[in-house]
Amino acid sequence: MRLTIGIPTYNRALKLKIQLDNLLNLISKSLYKDSITLFVSNNGSIDNTIDILNEYKDKFAKFEILFYVNNFIRNQGFDNNIYFLYNQNKSNFIWFLSDDDRIQENALNQIFLDIDKYNPDIIYYNFYQKPFFATNPYIEKTIFTNNDTTHYIKKIIDFPKLTSLIFKNKKICNYHFRNNLGFAHIEYVILNTIPNGSILLSNNFIAGVQEDYLENITFAPYIGNDLNQSIMHTLEQINKIELYNVLKIEYTDPLTSSLNMLSAYYRGTFVLIPELKNVLLKTIRYEFKARNITLFFRKIVLFEIFKYILSYLIFLTQKIYKSIINK
Repeated sequence: MRLTIGIPTYNRALKLKIQLDNLLNLISKSLYKDSITLFVSNNGSIDNTIDILNEYKDKFAKFEILFYVNNFIRNQGFDNNIYFLYNQNKSNFIWFLSDDDRIQENALNQIFLDIDKYNPDIIYYNFYQKPFFATNPYIEKTIFTNNDTTHYIKKIIDFPKLTSLIFKNKKICNYHFRNNLGFAHIEYVILNTIPNGSILLSNNFIAGVQEDYLENITFAPYIGNDLNQSIMHTLEQINKIELYNVLKIEYTDPLTSSLNMLSAYYRGTFVLIPELKNVLLKTIRYEFKARNITLFFRKIVLFEIFKYILSYLIFLTQKIYKSIINK
């Protein structure tokens, strides 16, 4: 088999159903149908994800499309789910596909065309997400390289979209993965291309976010700091730590970024799931306890605190007003 589409999923049965419907349509019509395997790894979901998977196993079987399922009993974390999919892959290439991203009609044809033409270790595609659209693509020109890949790895790290990545099946030996930072795919980018891998940066768009993606964000705004930890860990493991300052991204202050995101939520310009809201509040409490009092007199910190208080007061006033009107 030439390509496995690996989908990690957790508690998003409705999103997954939409994705599987779309995939069934695209794969069944594709000239490459017999070269594609679908593999969904369910990370201990407690909704009706298993029911959806059982339903679609039968649907894909009717079209003679290979469809495999893994059901973890408990949530293993995003990284461990990615590791599992990568290590279980028996195809020449694996495409990690988020369960809620919107695939373009030409995606499968484009992937196989690029595999046949370049046979790269990694392909990284353009992805529709603000501010990157057809008129403002993140990758402006298709580039293939098998020489110094550091600059191209940095390009991927700066916009680390899971669905943008296709990996050649290269087994990774003698490497200890750093679990639960959320960037296993970036570890694989580094491991597959340093020191002698090849990368194709394609200006073709193969997928994009759903219209309601801002309502489904589960990660804190300072998650890039975890990415830096993942990069450092990987480079240490392969004795390339000297590349860290080249590949790392800018540090994000957890306090000010949490205050800013919550302020936007209270002003009604941002949607927060309850779990993320609790994480941000815990971060703020922790940072207030852990920091030296003098740090709170920095202009940026004072500004975010003032904005947060004002936004919350507006939110509270509107809530009280609505409750009075509804009585």
